[in-house]
Amino acid sequence: MNVEVGEDIPIGRELRLVTNDDPRSTRLADFCDSLSARLPGLEVRRQHESGTAPPHLLLPGGVRYIGVPDGFETAPFMDAVSGRLPPPPPRLAERLAALRMPAALSLYVSPQCTFCPVAVRSLIPLAIAQPRLNLTVIDVVLFPEMAERAQVLALPTLVIDGRLRWSGTIDAVEVVELLMDADPAAIGPVALEMMLKEGRAREVASMMQEFGRLFPALVELLAHDEWPVRLGAMVAAEELAGLDAGLAQTLIDRVWVRFEAAGNPAKGDMLYLIGEIGRRADIQRIRGVVADAAPSEVREAAEEAVEKIENRFKC
Repeated sequence: MNVEVGEDIPIGRELRLVTNDDPRSTRLADFCDSLSARLPGLEVRRQHESGTAPPHLLLPGGVRYIGVPDGFETAPFMDAVSGRLPPPPPRLAERLAALRMPAALSLYVSPQCTFCPVAVRSLIPLAIAQPRLNLTVIDVVLFPEMAERAQVLALPTLVIDGRLRWSGTIDAVEVVELLMDADPAAIGPVALEMMLKEGRAREVASMMQEFGRLFPALVELLAHDEWPVRLGAMVAAEELAGLDAGLAQTLIDRVWVRFEAAGNPAKGDMLYLIGEIGRRADIQRIRGVVADAAPSEVREAAEEAVEKIENRFKC
């Protein structure tokens, strides 16, 4: 990492290091130790988390960097940390401000790639200017399994919501225009999960109310294996019930469709949600769960859900 001692970093700039039990956490921690020693103006905050998410650096503006910046990636990383990257030009900034849909952008790079820094420099300002864009930069050298899962064959590669992709030259204007035309129902679970983890459940509910449509990804997250993800989805669902009861009840219909295939912890949470915002008609279906000799945790959740609905409607 070619960073000179005392390089001009404004006092108070913050970099967050998120580690876990992944052994590569040590590489990121060593990098941050070196960075702190060389850049006194930079504050590195550290937190250790459980779970399967990879260790990462969280840059000012909310951009995640999964890897250790090195080689050609050093300069754009340092410019992002120091706040030296210029904002989007006025016309593009206007389009970004009008963006209504969240999106998860995953940019795959390598320290040896001479074209990757151009993509990093063009995309980070977009994510800083528009909080609904969640940008993650992934170092394919240190995290090759992530590139393999995404079937990345060339660098740089940008993947949006796990579906759309560019490789090679990435035009920021084209990316924004594509996002402007996105179908509300096409919000991916990754983008939605990131919003919920950031505590933006009410914003998610308000967007569904605004569009008058459910986000199918929300139902997917209600059946997620991880409790914190399900919790965020349940909060968004309850917020939606307060804004648009009719739309929230169509969500319950979709929850029932996913119910049988869900794991027992997710079933319990689904029943809790049905108890909170369900209808009289749901009582019979809930009692069917109890009658099917479900595990005790599911039966208890079902009985509580029936009680809540009965109390709400004075059945």
